[in-house]
Amino acid sequence: MAELRILGPPQLVASDGQTVEALARQAKRMALLAYLAAAMPRGFQRRDKLVALFWPELDEPHARNALSQALYVLRAALGEQAILTRGDGEVSLNGDVVWCDVPAFEGALDAGRPAEAAALYRGDLLDGLFVTGAPEFERWLDGERTRLRQRASEGAWALAEAKAAEGDALEAGRWARRAADLVPADEAVVRRLMAFLHRLGDRAAAIRAYEAFAWRLAHEYELEPSAETRALAAAIREEEQDRPALRSTPPAPAGRAARRRRRVGQFGALVIGGLVALGAIGVWLRWPSREAGARGELPRIAVLPVTNLAGDAEQDRIADGMTDLLINYLSRISGFDRVISRTSVMPYKQTRKSLRQIGRELGVDVLVEASVLHDGEQVRINVSLIDAATEQRRWSNSFERPLRNVLALQRDVARVIAREVAVALTPEEVVRLRQAAPSIDPMAFSLYLQATRSPWRNLSELQQKVAHLEQAVALDSGFAAAYVALAIHSAVDLTDYARAEEVVQRALALDPYLPSAHVAHALVRQWAHSDWAGAAAALRRALELAPLDAGSHHELAMLLMRLGRFDEALAAEERALYLDPPSSHY
Repeated sequence: MAELRILGPPQLVASDGQTVEALARQAKRMALLAYLAAAMPRGFQRRDKLVALFWPELDEPHARNALSQALYVLRAALGEQAILTRGDGEVSLNGDVVWCDVPAFEGALDAGRPAEAAALYRGDLLDGLFVTGAPEFERWLDGERTRLRQRASEGAWALAEAKAAEGDALEAGRWARRAADLVPADEAVVRRLMAFLHRLGDRAAAIRAYEAFAWRLAHEYELEPSAETRALAAAIREEEQDRPALRSTPPAPAGRAARRRRRVGQFGALVIGGLVALGAIGVWLRWPSREAGARGELPRIAVLPVTNLAGDAEQDRIADGMTDLLINYLSRISGFDRVISRTSVMPYKQTRKSLRQIGRELGVDVLVEASVLHDGEQVRINVSLIDAATEQRRWSNSFERPLRNVLALQRDVARVIAREVAVALTPEEVVRLRQAAPSIDPMAFSLYLQATRSPWRNLSELQQKVAHLEQAVALDSGFAAAYVALAIHSAVDLTDYARAEEVVQRALALDPYLPSAHVAHALVRQWAHSDWAGAAAALRRALELAPLDAGSHHELAMLLMRLGRFDEALAAEERALYLDPPSSHY
C-alpha cells in the first residue's frame, strides 16, 4: 500500500517504498488527496463540492477539467485503483490502496489505544502546506486542525492518567504537559494540568504552568486568568512555600571543600590547569550515582551528530552545522538539567557503540537522533527522541524548510523537543523561541560552515577562514553568527582587534539575544582592552541567555581565575564540568 501521512508535514510514499516528492511539492493536488483521505464523512465526495473547494476562481467547465487533471496525476503516482469513481458525480480515495494516518489515528483513539494514536500524531494536519486561492478549503483545514488537535489532547490525557496509575510520575507529567500544549488557549485544560501536576507531587511545575499561561494571556490578549484559575494557583503556591528548598547539586563535604579552596588559593595563580584539575576532581568525587531518568529530575539530553543522507562533503558540513545549531538552541532552555556540548558528542559520529552505551558515557536520559537531506533549495531534517536507558523511540517527526530558513527550522525543532520531553519554558524563553528568525543566504551559510567546521593549523589556514567569513558577511549583512565567528578569528592570532570589535558590535546589534555574540564580546574586551569588568558582564549576559552552555561557564571561570577570585572561579568551572562532564575542553 501507499502511505499518506498528513498529521504534520505531508509525506507520500508509493507502494514501492519511494517518496513521491514531485506530488508532495504540488500543494493543491496534495491538498486534494488529503481531503479525499480525511474529510468527514469519509468515502465518496461530490465533484461539485471539490471544484468549489479548490478552484473557486474558475467557471464550471474549467474547474471540472482542472479536477480531472488532478485526479489523473494522482492515479499516475499511486496506481489506477487509488481513485475510485461512482457515476459521473462522485470520487473517493481507495483505502485498500492508500493508507492514511488520519483515519488510523482516529480509529486508534476510538478503540482505546491512545499510545498508538500518539505515535501517529506528528503535528497539525498538513502542517506547512499552503494552498492559494482556495479560501473554503483553508476554512475546512482550520476547523479540522482544531478538531484533531483536541482529539490528540484527549489521547494524551488518557496516557497521562494511565502512567499516573502505574506510578510513573515523570511520564505522567510529560503526557499531561503534551495534552495542555495541544490546546494552549483552553483555560480549563490549564487548570486540569495544574491540578494533575499537584496530584503527582510536582507543585513547582504546577506553578510554572500557571505563570506561563498568565504571562501569555497578559502579553497576547492583555487579559488575566479567571478567578478560579488564580485561586487554584494561590492554593498550590501557599502549599509550595511550606516545603523546604531543594538543591540541584549536593554540597561537597565541608573538609574536602575547604582543603580544595586553600589549595586553589595558594597555587591557582601559577597555572590555570590546576583549577581545571581540581574542579574536575571535585565534581566527580561529589557526583552522586544516578539512574538515567530518575523520577522528578530535570531531563539530561544530548544531540548525536546529525547524519548526512546524501554523502557529499558540502552536505556533511550542513549536517554538522545542524548539530551545532540544535545544541545551541537547546542550551538556551533552562528547564533541562544538562545539554551536552558539540565537543563531547562529535566523537560519536559514525560510532558503532549502542545508544544505551552512548547515553551512559554522556550521562544523559534522552538522545536526539537526526538525519538531514539538502535537496535544491529545501532542507529536510528527520528527528527522533530516544530513551537512553531502554533505546526505545519516544517520538519522531520530520521538518522541512528552505535552506535560507535554517535558523527558524532549528529553533522550531528545539521548541518541539522541549515540549516532547516535557520541559517547562519560562515566559522569556517562550518569547525568544517564537521570535521570527532571520533568513540566511545559502552561499553565505556554506562559507560560514567552511570556516567554522574544522580547526586551523597555521596562519595561512586562519587567513583563509577569515576570508571565507568576510565573503559570508558581504553576501549576507544580517548573518549575526558569521560576524561572531569573524570577530573571534580576526582577533585570535591575527590580532586585528579593531576589526574584531567592529564586527562583534555588528553581531550584537543584529541579534542581542545571541549568546555567542556576548561570549565573543567578552573575549574581545579581554584581548583588546584588558577590560575585565566588561568581559565579566558580557559572559554573565551570555549565561542568562544560554544557562546550560558549558563553554560560557568555562570562559567565566578562566576570567575569574585571572582576577584572583578563586572560589568563584572554582564554582564556575565545576558548573561547566557538571553540565558537560565528558568534554576535553574543561
